[in-house]
Amino acid sequence: GPNGSTSMLIGQYTVLPCTLPGANYTHYMYIKTHGGKDCSKQLFVVNVPLCGSVDQMEETLSVLFATFGEVESVSIDTSTVEGAGQRVVSAQVVFSSEKGLKKTIKASHDEPYVLQCASSSSSNGLKAWVKRFRDWRPSMSALQSEVDEYM
Repeated sequence: GPNGSTSMLIGQYTVLPCTLPGANYTHYMYIKTHGGKDCSKQLFVVNVPLCGSVDQMEETLSVLFATFGEVESVSIDTSTVEGAGQRVVSAQVVFSSEKGLKKTIKASHDEPYVLQCASSSSSNGLKAWVKRFRDWRPSMSALQSEVDEYM
């Protein structure tokens, strides 16, 4: 903020609060520089909320991080973390210059960023699960015709 406050750190990660459209809670992403050789422009982001498709989320993150500097690319990884029992979504953001990365890490992230997801809030949380479940389950008429065909 203007008073020189700093971001909250957890381990090596800077906490990046954000909200999703229509959600009444704060979601926390965690960011850090992507260590290693030739990584001076790479940001590693964990706990990325999946709203919409992976492509839509890459676009959403690109827009968010463009406020700090020109973004070259964003790639999302949705692989399952062993032992966590759930998917942990992470992303790699590559800036055009090291400046964008440094600005992102040094910025004070006091207020949550509003993520402009390409889809409605119904793709998050319980509503999303219920929708996926209903889409996955066959309708009663489809089930009945399959039973009739079998009998």
